[in-house]
Parts: sequence; structure tokens; C-alpha cells
Amino acid sequence: MRKRILMISYEEFNLHIGLNTRVKGLIKAMCEKGMSVELAVPCYSEENASVREYYGAKIHHVMMKNVFDPILIPIITRVFFVHYFNKSVLRYFKGKVLEFDLIQSEQMYPFSAGFKLAKQLSAKVVLDDPTMLCYLVDDKLNKITLLNNLVKWFVSKYEYSVYKKADYVFCSSQKTADYMKSMFAISDVKVRYAPNGLDVSNFSLDEKKQFTNKIFFNSSLPYYQNMAALKNLYKILLDCRSKAILNFTITVIINKQSFMPLNIKQNLEDMSQVELLSAVDSLVPYIDKADIVLLPYEKGHTLTAGSRLKAVEALGAGKLVLSTLEGVDGVIGVEDNINFMLCDDWKDMTEKLQNVLSGSLSDEKIKNIQRNARRLVEEKYSWNKIVDVYSSV
Repeated sequence: MRKRILMISYEEFNLHIGLNTRVKGLIKAMCEKGMSVELAVPCYSEENASVREYYGAKIHHVMMKNVFDPILIPIITRVFFVHYFNKSVLRYFKGKVLEFDLIQSEQMYPFSAGFKLAKQLSAKVVLDDPTMLCYLVDDKLNKITLLNNLVKWFVSKYEYSVYKKADYVFCSSQKTADYMKSMFAISDVKVRYAPNGLDVSNFSLDEKKQFTNKIFFNSSLPYYQNMAALKNLYKILLDCRSKAILNFTITVIINKQSFMPLNIKQNLEDMSQVELLSAVDSLVPYIDKADIVLLPYEKGHTLTAGSRLKAVEALGAGKLVLSTLEGVDGVIGVEDNINFMLCDDWKDMTEKLQNVLSGSLSDEKIKNIQRNARRLVEEKYSWNKIVDVYSSV
């Protein structure tokens, strides 16, 4: 019997962010496997509601008013948005004839609507790619105050209730799965491993492509890990400039440049080696043109977003990836000097990048790393293999 799935995501469909990359990758692969897929997303203008179908999947644009931008306290904004979006989704589908076997909530925010729709339809409810909220709150609210303790207590109760209500939980990282089991005693029967992946057909490894020191970096702001990575990239480029190492070009893509620190934005625009771009229709052609991808993520973050999409894309495209351990967090199978180059921090990355730019790595060494990177993704991180998880639910 053909599996019928309704996915609910809390981000507009046209945004170029990690969650949408995951959602679109899953949708395309599921449709290619013969599943019937529909997706509900918020939409704040008719202009952004133009895409009604994606690889055979129907897109439901749930029209909403963007009333929360003036609220400057993120946690307050999120609480109001979650309530508003869930109510809007239920209102959108009210009175419609629905036939679904699975209702899938992308992360926790749309779960309330997904759970209620699943109960109405006697369908199973899937929680996909949950964030470890308790860890996030601990990281953000590390001062011991009455208010912070109340927020942490509320978040833990909410998180526990969501995990308990879900029929299945798809985790994009083993860390998340272990977290759920240890903190909330979630049964192994519920948990499935569904890492972030790549449509490998989007990229091809061109063995004849000449290595021309073209570098690529992209970041979605204002997320704090990405902001830290941008600042580290800036320090790397300043160090190269101070040493007159200028035999490279770099494409830097930032989804919302308004969140960039002004001094960094202005200085990057003034560097002749830098092409600074805002949101683009697709990252694929920019990654494809590059030789090197930098992932200068910070140490010490408690969270993981699963196998990092940036790393999987770069590895799958057969690029020479220079990354800290955090940059490849959750990517099982990476090996230093085998399929990527491991860097201790931004300073170590600067040194290794400058060695590459100076020609200290042989062409054959670089090609071997690139081949191995591509092979890793083909074997472990192809969306067409990842969606086989649906056969067990």
C-alpha cells in the first residue's frame, strides 16, 4: 500500500536554511520511492506562496500575519509563534477531506497540530529532527535565577510530553537519540536514526577539474553557532591578508546580511578576493565551483543539529573540507587526512589553509581526499537510502 505522509514545518518554504534543506531532501527522495507526500508551511505573503508542488508533493501554504518581528525577546516571540502557527494549521485543514498514514512534525514547534490531526485520522505521528531543548535552555540561561529555573522546568515538562506522545522519533544524530533515552527514558522502539543527507545527483566529482584555490563558506544568521563561525572565517581572512597570502578567491553566502556585524560586512566587501552574496536560489552551483570548503565552528557547544548539512554537502560534492571537529559533528565516518582535514580551531585552520594555498599538498593527495569524501556520502548519506526508515513505521 502506498504510504501517505503529511509533513508540517514551521519555516517558509522559500527560505534557504538547514531545516528546509532536510525537508526538501526527504520529500524528493520519498516521492521517488513512490510515497504520497504533502507539506504544510507558514506563509506571510502571496508572493512567497508561488510554489504549489515540489517533485510531486503538494505544498500547503498556511497564510499568517507576521506579527512577531517587533517582539525583541526571542523566547517570547517563539512561544507566541508556536501557538499561532499550530492554531493556523488546524484552521487551514478544518473541513478538508484528509487521508494520511503518517503526520510528521518537523522539530517540536508544529507538534501540537500534528498530534491533533493524527488523532483525528487515526494516523501515526512522527517527530522529526528534534532539538535538545533542555540543553539549549541550559546553554542560554546559565545563571541561577527563579525565572530561569521556571523556564527550564516548563521546557523539560513540554519536551517530555512531546516525546511521550510521538509514535516515532527520527533523530538526525546519535547524540540526540542518546539524550532522549537518558533524560526521558524513551523506548528504543520509538527511535529511528535518520541523518541529514544529500541528493548525490546534484553534485558530480570532476576528476579533471583543476584545483584553483576557490574557497566556499556559507552561514545562516543570526543562529549563534553560525555567527561564531563567520567571525572565525573573518579572522582567517585577516591573517591571510596580513601575511600577503592572496592567491585565492572565496565566495561567502550569508542568508540575511542585516545580521552581520557591520565591521565584518564592510571589510569583507572591501577585500578583492571575497565575493559576498546574500540568499541565493541554490548553493549547488557555488559549492560546485569551489575547491575548498571551510567549516570553522567553535568548540564547546552542547548541541548538534545532526550530521551537519554543510559538511555533508561539501563532502558529497568532493571538495577539500577543512573543518573543526564541531564542523563535522554527527557525521559518522569522517577521518582526518582520509576524507577531510581536521583542524583544532580557527588558528589551526588558518595554518592548514595557508599550507594548501602554498601547494604543500600534492595533487594526488588532494584528489584522494576528495574521492574518499564523495564515497562516504554516497554510502551513508544519500537521501534515497535515508528514507528507507519509513518502511519500518
